[in-house]
Amino acid sequence: MSGKFLARASALSLVALLAACGGDDGSTPIVNVNPSPQEPTEDNSGDGTNDNTDGEASNPDTGNGDTGGNTPPEPVYRIGYLTDITDPTTFVANQIQATPPNPLIGNEPARLQVAILKENSDELVLGVDNTVTFFSACASSGWAAFGPESVSLDTGVGYSEYTPDERCAGQDVLYARVNHNFSNLAKITMTNQSPTGSTPPSAYRVGSFDNSSIFQEGILDATTPVLTSGTGGSNSTDLRLAIVDNNDDPVISSGLSVEFTSMCLDAGRAKIETTGVTNSGQLLAIYTAEGPAGKCLGTDSVYALAGTDNQLRASVDLSINENNLAIGSFDSAGTFTQTLAAEKTTLDYNIETEPSTSIRSVIGTLDNSGTFDRIIGKESNVEFFSTCIDSGLSSIDTTGSTASGELISTYKANGCIGDDTVYARITDTDTIASTTLNILPKQGQELALGFFNTGTFNKGVIGNTRSTPLPLGVQTKLYLSIADAQTETQIKGQPLSIKLTSRCGEQQGAISPLSTENASVSLGYIEVLYTAQSCGSRTEDLVRAELEGVAGLTATAETTIALAELPANSLTTGRPTPNSIAPSWYSTEGRETTSTLSVQLKDSQNNGIEGESVTFTLDNPGNTDVAVLEPVNGGKTNEDGYAEVKIKAAVGFDNVVFRVIASYTDTIGSLLEAYSAPIAVNSKLPYAERFSLSTSNFAPDTRGINGVKVPLTLLAADNQGNRIRGNTVVNFETTVGSIEPECILDNEGRCNVTWESLNISNAPGAGYAEIRAYTHGTLAPANANGPTPTGEIDSTVRILMTTSTGVSVELDTQTIPATGGALCAEAFVDLEGTNSSMYSPPVGTTMEFEVTNGTLIPASSSSYTLGSSSALLQTPYSFTGCTFIEPDSNRTELMKLTVTVTPPGGTSAFDRATE
Repeated sequence: MSGKFLARASALSLVALLAACGGDDGSTPIVNVNPSPQEPTEDNSGDGTNDNTDGEASNPDTGNGDTGGNTPPEPVYRIGYLTDITDPTTFVANQIQATPPNPLIGNEPARLQVAILKENSDELVLGVDNTVTFFSACASSGWAAFGPESVSLDTGVGYSEYTPDERCAGQDVLYARVNHNFSNLAKITMTNQSPTGSTPPSAYRVGSFDNSSIFQEGILDATTPVLTSGTGGSNSTDLRLAIVDNNDDPVISSGLSVEFTSMCLDAGRAKIETTGVTNSGQLLAIYTAEGPAGKCLGTDSVYALAGTDNQLRASVDLSINENNLAIGSFDSAGTFTQTLAAEKTTLDYNIETEPSTSIRSVIGTLDNSGTFDRIIGKESNVEFFSTCIDSGLSSIDTTGSTASGELISTYKANGCIGDDTVYARITDTDTIASTTLNILPKQGQELALGFFNTGTFNKGVIGNTRSTPLPLGVQTKLYLSIADAQTETQIKGQPLSIKLTSRCGEQQGAISPLSTENASVSLGYIEVLYTAQSCGSRTEDLVRAELEGVAGLTATAETTIALAELPANSLTTGRPTPNSIAPSWYSTEGRETTSTLSVQLKDSQNNGIEGESVTFTLDNPGNTDVAVLEPVNGGKTNEDGYAEVKIKAAVGFDNVVFRVIASYTDTIGSLLEAYSAPIAVNSKLPYAERFSLSTSNFAPDTRGINGVKVPLTLLAADNQGNRIRGNTVVNFETTVGSIEPECILDNEGRCNVTWESLNISNAPGAGYAEIRAYTHGTLAPANANGPTPTGEIDSTVRILMTTSTGVSVELDTQTIPATGGALCAEAFVDLEGTNSSMYSPPVGTTMEFEVTNGTLIPASSSSYTLGSSSALLQTPYSFTGCTFIEPDSNRTELMKLTVTVTPPGGTSAFDRATE
């Protein structure tokens, strides 16, 4: 088996175990198969620092905590120091040499020396593969430093320096370990001298007893040194401290108080439960990796200080991981994927009156290594949404709750057409999964594009707010609605989009005059800003709109825009600051009720024009004055050509979105107009930590292809977890491709936009689109009791630009054993063109196994489909499937296996194995 397939051992174990147990199509997955296995990490649970002590040394004040430990592994090397570095026979085991052993704080640091010898001979261990790491209680607390902390032992001998500060006056036990082996240590007790006079050594020592009742000075014992925060994990551990005399006997009735401290304890992200006083010589404390300020994650160095002079110290490093909630589904082989599983992905009104499909979802925890554990026995709540579900054109039949970790729901279409992306969200979280359903319309159904004017629908025509010719650089607003072609009534809630083109923008080297060329029409209408650009010799531009998103339905509309001669002046708007303001009656610290808009008037030489008057008006929803405009200095431009207007919400308007129009008429009568970006009035702002952008496709087939669309969803809530109820503008930008410039949150605190591929390079090299959503929101406070600031908040998502071209597939072996067995295949794309890089093929790629003279077990392992997941962004990455072959008992020919991989837009690839 080749080396790159060794990481697939978990998948092989699955199919082998299923075969041995006689698994079939309905077999319950027994083990998880990770799409991107992680390297194994060393388990230090048996390092001697987490074992409890039986007998006399195991009677702490607050409980007996009888917990057994693991036997430490046998040491590979011996660690200590050499009295003569040229003679390995002068080796002193398990000790560190320090010069001087009692350093004066503020003077020169102590020089440390360690050496490692082979286990059974007095020979130095040479080579760069071994590292010695130093640690101590004072160093863990930042009261002392090693320089360096880790030393490479290429000569078998290593050196470091130890520098304590004034807080570490008194004793500090220094330790050294080889690589990651905590069971074989060298140590020395340093007595650090205060610069104001020597500190007498304490008559007591602090530490803990290991499982063999051996006292470990300076080491705080943790029952569970590796904690897991989140659902299904344990984020607390017992800590044990012992105070002994010089004979290692517990000190009875010492009356010493003990204080615990760490970075997370000090920051309010962890807590300690303890009496803080010991009379038996031992003390039990319970550490929890969560406090009033939030969770503690990573490594937290916890240390205990006994007495009042900080001489007696012990410490332990706790590692805290996080189990993240996850929602998704199992594929045919039992592998967890972060997508929903729909029984049917294509629904058709020509087959069913109310087309429907079941949707399966599972809920569990996903750890840092990618292992998924389903949550069983605890109720989990799920909410579903989509463009059509929200508009009532589809429904979801579900309990919304499960105690088994799995939920089966039924989606029904009742008027919805096109691609409806269905999302499932774990309640009160931003954890979501999705699947896209393609819903085919009934034959004969017709839609139309046009605009409404005083209730009359103008079919086939795009609305335009300006009737006079448009000078270069001047803006107008185009607007368009979607309607039923027969009744001419507006249609809302359909997951459809409009493709816009401009004849001027299509000229070679031209700049598109349209603010977006693709817009969702789910609200029933769209608005697009048109900014006149150079159009060569043309005096007019034709803008065309075409309905997209559903096979078999077409609708178009267009308008002709007259273009004027090049004006002497130009008028441009900046971005409103902020783009979200509170109602006029709302007053709170850090929440603005006024927005400022700046515009600039320039001449044909691009210089600002001073002393001219700019007029500001509202682009009013419903022709109602929803805001009050207060031009600064009467709207006069300054020396750089800038004019400003202050914008406040009108009384009685708490939730509304509008634009401001800046106008200027030059000396020859040309009317210049510019539209601001949308401004929102709302009483609640989205909170930075509850503002999340997600994608339905992490690896679309886009390289060298224009027009590939990927739906994205933005979720927003305030700092209390309440959803932002509409009328909040969210802006978008992308490094690659194109995206709608903004969206407005709906009443469920979300909005949907579409990213579209545009001029994606086919050149060798991995490409990604970084899509950013941003708005004015509430920032996390600097501390728990501090003010809540406001400012720009954002969320980003990354998408791999992959391709169907050149997909490869390889089996892990070309030979099938005569007795059958497990085989795996992996598919990938070499985006870098190096014949060695491995990237994910496009979402939707299928893998099919076919065998002759044998049977695939289970039958479901014959077919796999690549779903969307953030794991697809990893590199190297391969789409992996495994199966188990059982030979036919009456076969007369050799077994043959073929694996075929078919990407959504390219040629299939295959590989074969033969008995």
